[in-house]
Amino acid sequence: MIVTFAELASRFRKSPTFIAIACLVFVLVIELPMKAQALSEDRPALFWFALFLSGAVFFFLARWVDAEAVSSLLPLEGHIAQIAIVGILTGVGVFGFRLLLDQVFLSLIPDLYISVREMAGLLTGASMMIAFLSGGVILAVGEEKMFRGYLLSSINERRGLVFALLISALIYGLRTFDPFAFVVNFLIGIFLGLLTLRFNLATAVASHIVANLALIIFLSA
Repeated sequence: MIVTFAELASRFRKSPTFIAIACLVFVLVIELPMKAQALSEDRPALFWFALFLSGAVFFFLARWVDAEAVSSLLPLEGHIAQIAIVGILTGVGVFGFRLLLDQVFLSLIPDLYISVREMAGLLTGASMMIAFLSGGVILAVGEEKMFRGYLLSSINERRGLVFALLISALIYGLRTFDPFAFVVNFLIGIFLGLLTLRFNLATAVASHIVANLALIIFLSA
């Protein structure tokens, strides 16, 4: 039996496994090499473009595979104040947690760990607005819609909550350069997944944006 392209695409859209693999391939083949090149060649524009591209790819891929399911995790009516308060408080907490672990790893293994402070050189005055938009907002929204919006919910329906939390956080954590930063991002991914389940996706998005913006402001100081 001949399978048409439309039928094949439809099957892929219904497979969280395929989407997870597609995200992983994008991260390993496109995102990480672009960020590594930007850091090694001191090219801020390329680094922030890589973050913008990642956010856009994750956002539209999540919307393509299951826009209705993702939208159902965004109940905004009557929850604006709660989303803002919880998002700000947890976002500041995530930022503080990242800095704490960053300092711990930096003191224990200074020759192996790539500190977040090494990104400070990419935050020039000319690129600050780009950093806020690409790294602070667009990337956070895209990541949350894909990892906590689509992957977490769809895998949870098929394999259970624990497996869904681990897989979504695992792929999220792999989007970095070294195993120690992976641990930080993996734990943050678990927390944002639990935050989504306890409240909603919009709260996780708000928390992620606050944490990213706080980190950008800290690095630019």
